Amino acid sequence: MVHYEPYVEFRTDPLRISLAKASGENVFITIAPGTSFGSDHQTTKLCLRAIEDIFKTKEFNKVLDIGCGSGILAISTAKLGAKSIVAIDVDPLAIREAVRNAQINKSISKIRFLHGSIESLNDKFNLIVANIVTDKLVLMVGDIRKCMEENGALVVSGISELKKEKLIKSFLEKGLSLRKEFYEGSWVSLVFEQSNL
Repeated sequence: MVHYEPYVEFRTDPLRISLAKASGENVFITIAPGTSFGSDHQTTKLCLRAIEDIFKTKEFNKVLDIGCGSGILAISTAKLGAKSIVAIDVDPLAIREAVRNAQINKSISKIRFLHGSIESLNDKFNLIVANIVTDKLVLMVGDIRKCMEENGALVVSGISELKKEKLIKSFLEKGLSLRKEFYEGSWVSLVFEQSNL
């Protein structure tokens, strides 16, 4: 089993985020002050853009958020229409903060929070989201693929442009196809789907 260190950031003020649903309606998310990763970083913004975009193409009912941090991505998928979400993190503090943020955003009934790592999961999901640094994503590629339903999709962020090709290669080798790329500064978010090959 690979050991993953939690990433943190410090939020002294609440963060309010607006997302557009496929219908055009705007939904809002509030993230409370705290230390768990996932608020105003470029990689988080990119991941939110990718999630917002992919929910405009199809419905995703069963979602997995790997390394949930503040809970921002899990809560976003709930607000955009996902019915059942699992949010997992190796950091117990992140889980506590994510639960609190889900309560603030009235999304707690849709999200199951787990302290642990992806290797412990046996479920399958039609959308997986992960805002985690490239090297860890590459290590997780087999477990991520194992958790994907047929015709599932994957949104990953936390990727530097310098390491983008390394990550793409590892996911293509597992039978995924790259569908879309989002950029901000030197960071990249990628959307993969199962290959039809």
